Amino acid sequence: MKKIIFIYHPFSDGELGLTVESYFKKKFDSRKKLYLIQYLINNANNKIKTIFFLKRKKIFFFYFIQIIKLYFWAYINNLKLANIRFTANVNKLKKGTFFYANARSALKYDPAVFLKNSSCTKLFNLSHFEVETSIISKNAKDIGVDYFVFENNLSKNSQYFKYFFPYYKKDTFVLPHVYNKRFKNFTNFNNRKNLCFASGRVILFDKKKDFNYKDFIDYFKINYQHKIRYEIYNSKNKDKYINSYISLKDSSKTYDQKSNLKIKENYYSKFNIVDMYNKHKMFIAPEGINDTPPIGFVEGMSCGSALLALDNNMYSDLGLKKNIHYIDYDGSIEDLIDKIKFFQKNNSQLEKIANNGYNFAINNFNSEKISLYFINFLKSIKFND
Repeated sequence: MKKIIFIYHPFSDGELGLTVESYFKKKFDSRKKLYLIQYLINNANNKIKTIFFLKRKKIFFFYFIQIIKLYFWAYINNLKLANIRFTANVNKLKKGTFFYANARSALKYDPAVFLKNSSCTKLFNLSHFEVETSIISKNAKDIGVDYFVFENNLSKNSQYFKYFFPYYKKDTFVLPHVYNKRFKNFTNFNNRKNLCFASGRVILFDKKKDFNYKDFIDYFKINYQHKIRYEIYNSKNKDKYINSYISLKDSSKTYDQKSNLKIKENYYSKFNIVDMYNKHKMFIAPEGINDTPPIGFVEGMSCGSALLALDNNMYSDLGLKKNIHYIDYDGSIEDLIDKIKFFQKNNSQLEKIANNGYNFAINNFNSEKISLYFINFLKSIKFND
């Protein structure tokens, strides 16, 4: 008998696919977990029945609008419409079924309180849990979380998580990042620039405007998430070593609409990131200081570039080994540049690490393998009668 997983309100969650709003407003969505939705819906033989769970509306017209949104969302995200199933019936969330949602959509300002008395197994993905961390923690405890899901075992590896979620004693289920199929290795290593490519955006939070980051700012005593990215942005001694496409947004400043759109445009479409990974022998994809591994590390590796990253459990737990699959540094700009200098002079060793990393990434962080890994995790959970 197939196990059943209910996935909460997908058409408004940019990690589960391109949202309806973003489609019409031409906004960017990460779609980091769309591969999983596509596997669950489009592969009939995966032994998991997937049903989308919608918010119940008192007026049928508004519920009908949700159904229209769901099918349109499925269409624009290349899901088989014939396989779409949905419900808003809380009574279907029985023992032996699973409920999956992103914490930011189910545990923040409009928490899924209907789950409190449900006997289903509740899984919450902690993506962006640096936003309103205390609220997420409180609501997860009140509702009765069974498993947290993330790209790192936060229960073991994150002091920030342990501080805000002291009641959660299980391992965080690790659902690694997956590279999109557009990230390909198509450039001979010797034809690449002997530099380290760096990209991403630094946001300087304003404590008044960005009140939803209060927990994060108070805990770390700084107002940005990616420390080394900010140091690279400010470094005046990097041009011989780092080709930086890092942008900055200072939330304390007031931007007009045109300037704000330009910042977003520079961040998302100033360059073709697949081409840039293929043009460089090395790259860095900075981790968040709250122990968040970047999706860029699997994207760059799948393009055949050598990763520079921290010597951290978030990588070793996945099977990555320093100086075999990636180059480790201690988190400082000084050590980062020293490592780049060394490998600029030792290209044969650098190429070997890049090739090892590439092979590891395409064999271990592909959509089919990680989807099956998630499905097998669900199948492994035992329910007491």
